[in-house]
Amino acid sequence: MSSEAQFLKDNRVILYTYSDPLDLSKDTQILVEHRQLYENAALPIHRIIDATHITKIPSGLLSAVLHNTNLRHPKSGSIVLIIQHPMFSILADVVRRAIRSADVRVVHSMDEASAEIDRILAKETSLSSV
Repeated sequence: MSSEAQFLKDNRVILYTYSDPLDLSKDTQILVEHRQLYENAALPIHRIIDATHITKIPSGLLSAVLHNTNLRHPKSGSIVLIIQHPMFSILADVVRRAIRSADVRVVHSMDEASAEIDRILAKETSLSSV
């Protein structure tokens, strides 16, 4: 398995879990399939990207990330990136700088990611009730 997508929190969050070997063509297809979710979403869709099982960064990864049109979609929410590999910290920083509209947050465990998503969703709820 190189990637898996799971929907959480009433389809407000997509958990992408990646592992070696990473197949960028398969991952690109998953993102294309999820494009319709963004088109139909009433509220932003947030992502948790679990990259803790990736030890080898494939060539073309940065280009694939920067060309991901879902990152620029109006219903694209925050990205919580779970990483342990130091290169992913650099990649996250590059994405933050290249796609200024992307809210990328870096954590180191699933518990931290879940807590971060809960804070994001709570903030949206409090803003919508004002």
